[in-house]
Amino acid sequence: MDKLLLIDDEDDVRYSFKRIFESPDLDLETAASGEEGLEVIKSFQPDLVLMDVRMGGITGLETLRRIHEEDGRMVIANLHTLDTARRYCDRVIGMRDGRIVFDGTPAQLTTGVARDIYGADDSFSEDATSTEIRDAARPAITARATATA
Repeated sequence: MDKLLLIDDEDDVRYSFKRIFESPDLDLETAASGEEGLEVIKSFQPDLVLMDVRMGGITGLETLRRIHEEDGRMVIANLHTLDTARRYCDRVIGMRDGRIVFDGTPAQLTTGVARDIYGADDSFSEDATSTEIRDAARPAITARATATA
């Protein structure tokens, strides 16, 4: 039987995963935080771990790093943020149109390489992929209601 661990701090997400993946062929465990997930991994020994990136406590990416460091498991993360890839990954593989177009270290992941990965021109800015963009920095959207008589 395959074992899946879902780590997410939202009750609704954990509940939905349990409903969606309910199967006699799958043993599903959930954890509400990265810290709890690290403890569950020790006893449950999942074949696959899915998790949210942004959670209270330690982040999903920090949890993945600890899983790798403490347990020696290979960690594969699908990221679209260059600063996050540079911070958390030892190796970065960039794909476009189903083909590998970059395979290197975070230090080799330059803006020029990112343009190649995304098929972008010189107007491409890493700021568009940054996880450092905060909600407060985003322009406010104002909704206006109009009444008609």
